[in-house]
Amino acid sequence: MIILSEDRLWNDIERYCKILDDTVVMTLESESKYSISQEQSLSRDGYTERKNEIQNCIFKLFSQVNLMDKLSIALFIFRSVMKKKMYEDNFEDWTLRFKICNLLFFMSLRYLDNYKCPLHVISNESVVIKQIFIAGYTILENQIIFNEQYYMEQKEDTDKFFERVKQISTRQGDLHSYQIVNGNLNKYLDMKGISGDKIKEDALKQYNDEFFSKSQLDNNQSWKQMITSDNKSDPLDDIIIVSTYDFNSYDKFLQNFITKFEAKKCQTPYDTESELIFAYKTDSYVYISKKILNDAQMFIESIISWAQYGSFTKYFFGRSVNQRILRIYNRFMTYKIADLLLINGYILPMETVKGLLVPRIEISNYVIDKEMKNRLGDIDLIVYSEYSKKLYLIEFKNYQMMISRERDLSAEVSKVSREKTPERVMERYKYICHNIEICKEILFKKRFEISGVKSIILTTKPCYYFFLNKSETYEYLDWVEFENNVIEKKL
Repeated sequence: MIILSEDRLWNDIERYCKILDDTVVMTLESESKYSISQEQSLSRDGYTERKNEIQNCIFKLFSQVNLMDKLSIALFIFRSVMKKKMYEDNFEDWTLRFKICNLLFFMSLRYLDNYKCPLHVISNESVVIKQIFIAGYTILENQIIFNEQYYMEQKEDTDKFFERVKQISTRQGDLHSYQIVNGNLNKYLDMKGISGDKIKEDALKQYNDEFFSKSQLDNNQSWKQMITSDNKSDPLDDIIIVSTYDFNSYDKFLQNFITKFEAKKCQTPYDTESELIFAYKTDSYVYISKKILNDAQMFIESIISWAQYGSFTKYFFGRSVNQRILRIYNRFMTYKIADLLLINGYILPMETVKGLLVPRIEISNYVIDKEMKNRLGDIDLIVYSEYSKKLYLIEFKNYQMMISRERDLSAEVSKVSREKTPERVMERYKYICHNIEICKEILFKKRFEISGVKSIILTTKPCYYFFLNKSETYEYLDWVEFENNVIEKKL
């Protein structure tokens, strides 16, 4: 319950919230003439034209709403409601509704900025808002179809890929959260100053003047004042409401942080980054979603630690990924993979460092010739299995999880193609096969009988390129598949 003194303001917002409450639960069916046919391929220009037509249709529908500024506030509130529902109920269903509310909220701001709102009163606003909601759904539906049609001839595999992404997204535990068990390796990493907490601490230092971690925010006096004495909403509600006058009196650090995630930060309504925006500042009040604030903090702290999702850090902080932290984090992740193999009885090349026996990673001395060594590059992990008598060459790629935006499938394919990962893996595989005796001597002092060599491309999250392009020359596994295979001694 919002406790604003302006009863008229709250009554108007409440009225639109009640309409949205009925709207968001309706069955989503796109009956629009603007829906893309799944049977017919559409060009980039054709898709963009269709999207613009739907956008103009939504703007025309906005013009039939009596109080668009109040509907925009209601949409801001409901994107928060949908975000909470995602984690309390059916994740997939409420995620779609969150995305619709998110899109329509930022489209409403564009409308308010660029169009003169007519003065009129209509009685069927609930019908209009339902039409707006269906139109928003049509935009997202078209984006999905447009992305999928990029590989329509492999639709069955594409559907399986998205199902795999869904399984991984909702699963607890991944390579990022894996804890190293081997005592020597833990001591070695401590000695080198490499740990998840240390990487996170170093990463966050770059943003000390721009970003509040959860603990920093909880200890900020202005924030405490905002959520207690100045909050005009019920403390149990997700939405915090403070007067713009009060907000402008808070310390500049807090204002700067909130402004970086305020609605005006959004560049276009279609930006995936906009889903992290947790504040909306109007002339009279500032509205903040505690749920989206918390999610934004958790996400930003994670990606900064992983040195991933450069588009997000660029969007909010104007900074690219820190390559030094990315290298350190990738080495840390590779040591985690080595640890999993060691504790499950697999054999890796080892080295002694200050009395500690630790696995070798990023191995380059499997090649003697310097020119050949420079051409082939290192192998992230070389592993011998006493279970299968095979030598495994593991290429680890810490790819970020695919996020939903236009042409996301083709972009992921292009990234792998640019890096030429399959070709480089193939070259190293051929070299090892042709020089197996020399490699056995260098890596294992010829202690083992090797019946075959196999390359594995391992990614942190499912990668569309490798999922789609099966190969006889290498096996592709995401972390969850790899972990299960290792534990079950299938390698």
